[in-house]
Amino acid sequence: MKTFGVKVSYVFSVFILTLIMVVIGVWAVTASSTIHLSGNVNFTVSDDSLYIRDIRIKDADDSIGQGTTIDNFLPGFISGSTKMNLGIINAEASFTLIFDVVNTGEIGFEANTDSVITNGSIGVSGFISGDGVLPTEVTSADLSGQIFMTVTIASAGEIDLSDVEISLEPVYEIYDVTLQADVSGNVLDAFIIGENGNIEYTNSNETAIQVSQANNKLCIIASIEGEIKPDLIDWSTTDEFLIYNDLSKSSEISPRVEWPNYAILYVDGEQIEQCSYSLSSEVSYEYYFLCYILTVTKSCTITLNDGII
Repeated sequence: MKTFGVKVSYVFSVFILTLIMVVIGVWAVTASSTIHLSGNVNFTVSDDSLYIRDIRIKDADDSIGQGTTIDNFLPGFISGSTKMNLGIINAEASFTLIFDVVNTGEIGFEANTDSVITNGSIGVSGFISGDGVLPTEVTSADLSGQIFMTVTIASAGEIDLSDVEISLEPVYEIYDVTLQADVSGNVLDAFIIGENGNIEYTNSNETAIQVSQANNKLCIIASIEGEIKPDLIDWSTTDEFLIYNDLSKSSEISPRVEWPNYAILYVDGEQIEQCSYSLSSEVSYEYYFLCYILTVTKSCTITLNDGII
């Protein structure tokens, strides 16, 4: 009987020990799978056109899930250097935060980060297109893009995002513009891209140029008489014809029989602006040129036509 009692005691001890190990094991698994996320994410952006509509969290290896909106999230615009409080988030493994963004501006942005964190690594990606959404429609319009912030953890514990900075760098489009001769010849003589640009001359048929969204004012010039004087051009005036002239200082006057007296600007074949002007055929001019400053917002073909009415 003594032997039997010893055996029962031994079996019971083994059972209790096994149970304790199982409990400790379950506790260890639970503890190792919980990540406590806290802190603020700092956005750095050059303007105030971006609206964060939602922030969701999902497992990093979930390729199809939409994620779940984080607690206490408040949508709103970000501008300059903006801290967004994420509160405290519990995750079961490495995770991705998804920022849904609507852009009320026309400049695109690319997201990235150089930040590092303890107890893990962080990566940021995403592109926001320049959709120019009306501010009154930011809650209902299609998303302009998403920012993905993936946090890969080394071990369980607290992940502090207080020093994480997401940089949103502007991405400017490049517009292909063709300056085209009209049916009567190459009326468009020269162009300047941007107020600080140099004067460039067109060829006889058409000239292909590139205009950046970052510097998208384009001045097209027709020289009626004499040289072109770019320093006279008033860049504060856009979307209308500007005429500059000065009488010749020469005592010899060489009258012209016919002068052009109207000009029409076409963009992709559509008439944008027309002007009429008069030149005296009884005098000679040192210079007489007209120009038109427009803001380029797309790839297009520009034609300037002049003639006599």
